Amino acid sequence: MDTIYNSSMLAVSSETSKFSSNLTSIVSFLATIVGVFYFSMLLWVVNLFRMQPRVFKRDYSQHLQLYAPFVYIFIVINSLVETACASWLLVQHIHQQAYPDSPSRSALQLIIFCSCWTLFTAGFLTIMFIHPTWSTHPVASVGSQTIWVIVTLGVWVAGATILACELPAQCISVAYCSQIRALFAFSLLETIVLTPCSRCSG
Repeated sequence: MDTIYNSSMLAVSSETSKFSSNLTSIVSFLATIVGVFYFSMLLWVVNLFRMQPRVFKRDYSQHLQLYAPFVYIFIVINSLVETACASWLLVQHIHQQAYPDSPSRSALQLIIFCSCWTLFTAGFLTIMFIHPTWSTHPVASVGSQTIWVIVTLGVWVAGATILACELPAQCISVAYCSQIRALFAFSLLETIVLTPCSRCSG
């Protein structure tokens, strides 16, 4: 009887491990595709900017043009990692039906929304900001970016706060505890980066 039980447990463990490995490969592949597309667009826009450089009358505009793209790129990369990690965790929980509780699932879903929102809007704003022609559009103006930063910061503060309330105190009996803590660390990093941006934009 014990032999049958042990063999069935090994089969379940092997199936779970295989699913986890396949899921990791799929999420990594999709994240790589999105990253390659983003950086391809970025290189295209940078080449256009070099051929048609913009002239700025104010030192503030020059500094903004110099440093803002790097901040956007960092935010996009962090959001891409966050999207991949949160999606991986959510699918794992669904597959294994291992949610600690309902608020934990809601926290994960909110983090996925936050990271997807930031990934696509920050990526779009990066291209708009650097492009020599599109940068004159009202969407790429300082006022529009200020509104975006404030809204995005508010969304991340809400997401990080809810996730912080669901952080396990100990990892003894919590599935994927270290991944949840890493997800919170990335959320906190996103919030910290956006906070001075909101002050500078304002």
